[in-house]
Amino acid sequence: METDATIGHVLEALRQGGVADETFVLFSSDNGCSPFIGVAELEEHGHHPSGPLRGYKSDAWEGGHRVPLVVRWPGQVAPQRSSHHLVHQADVLATLADVLGAELKPHEGVDSVSLLPLLRGRDTPVRYHAVSTSTRGLPALRNGSWKYIAGAGSGGWSAGGTQSPSPVQLYELAGDLGEANNRAAEWPGRVLHMRALLDELVSRGRSTPGPRQANDVEVLRYPRDAERRTDSSGGLSARSKKQASTAPRSRSASL
Repeated sequence: METDATIGHVLEALRQGGVADETFVLFSSDNGCSPFIGVAELEEHGHHPSGPLRGYKSDAWEGGHRVPLVVRWPGQVAPQRSSHHLVHQADVLATLADVLGAELKPHEGVDSVSLLPLLRGRDTPVRYHAVSTSTRGLPALRNGSWKYIAGAGSGGWSAGGTQSPSPVQLYELAGDLGEANNRAAEWPGRVLHMRALLDELVSRGRSTPGPRQANDVEVLRYPRDAERRTDSSGGLSARSKKQASTAPRSRSASL
């Protein structure tokens, strides 16, 4: 699919229908590029679908989750402006509720934060942490520019990343967007802090203010439970795969 051309057809249809100036348009992707398109051959020819990011769809690394988020909303969102504050695709729910003036109930949108302040030009964060999960259930936590992955490897289809002596991963994305330098051994206090924060968010059943919510599946705790329930091949056991919890993906927004 030629994405640019397809989006162009949608925008042209809005223009021809006379509603372009009255329509909130949001474009994004559900995950990073799938490795099954033949990425090894593409990389051999100098084309890297994930750009500077490590990994692909399914992975806990940024290449699995970090995607564009582009908004066009005439009269509300200034054109040719970008924001690098942390956002989630889960934030779309609270954002649209805010746009429509709808009030979410305490049990609704428990991981969703309105992006309306960012869309209207505010240059301060609307969220400070975000949880994402690989296809096999390996959780990752963003907290400011730091990223914690509660285990070794990609947690998905990509190989590599298991050679570090540390059982977990810690990256400072502001200076290491490609997640090449695992700093978990250098920053044990930061690792403990982020592990405790991840446990708190999971235990509360939400990452936004509000009443505690119950998790609707058995929660697999990382890294201890994952290590205990691995099979001989080093992957998650069938039982662990079934029980592995999932979480929304984190996004860096372009407005």
